[in-house]
Amino acid sequence: MKVLKFKINENHFAEFKAICDNKEFTVKHLLYLTMTEAEHTGLISECIPNDFNENLRSITLKVSNDMHKSVAKRCTKLDVSVRDYMQYLIYKCLDDHKNH
Repeated sequence: MKVLKFKINENHFAEFKAICDNKEFTVKHLLYLTMTEAEHTGLISECIPNDFNENLRSITLKVSNDMHKSVAKRCTKLDVSVRDYMQYLIYKCLDDHKNH
């Protein structure tokens, strides 16, 4: 098991958790689905809202080695930190959910 650590706006994470609960997915599973479905076109900052750095909550996820490797590969490919990439995945999921 590996660990992914990042901080995110507490209100936005609560919205993400609600989506997980509605779909009966774990946080890790929905993050993995979002990561595999995301096209990663353009800048990841386009998905991140202006208040992303307010009311922060620390998140620590224990993930499989495969998920950790996938995150690391995508971070390298996009030249972003794990912290920024994990925020991007959550905001991408929130954005996708609002558009459906």
